[in-house]
Amino acid sequence: MASYSSVSTPMEPGTKLSKFDGGDHVDANKYRSLVGSLHYLTSTRPNLLLSIGIVSRYMEEPTYTHWKALKRILRYVRGTTSLGLYYTRSGDYRLVGYSDSDWCGNVDDRKSTSRYVFFMSSTAFT
Repeated sequence: MASYSSVSTPMEPGTKLSKFDGGDHVDANKYRSLVGSLHYLTSTRPNLLLSIGIVSRYMEEPTYTHWKALKRILRYVRGTTSLGLYYTRSGDYRLVGYSDSDWCGNVDDRKSTSRYVFFMSSTAFT
């Protein structure tokens, strides 16, 4: 994927993946291996959590559509290698939290996806 250009977001806005999309099946072992490798990045790259969580729903029988979404995440990572969390010591112990939900965002079972992040000073810790 060295010749591919980078993208500005890990997933296209409004992307709705489904396990019933009817596309060609891809190698599930490669797919699982790549999803697992990307999961490793989430400790310092929480901006990948939602996208990786979505593509990990389809590890049993991934299709070409799911593979394209996974490759887009790789293109995003390639263009944002300078981003990440940096943990420092601080005397400012102000706690700030944010949350967001996607009500009935899963087209297969109509489940919602919720995410949250808490900061102590300028460092995310959960």
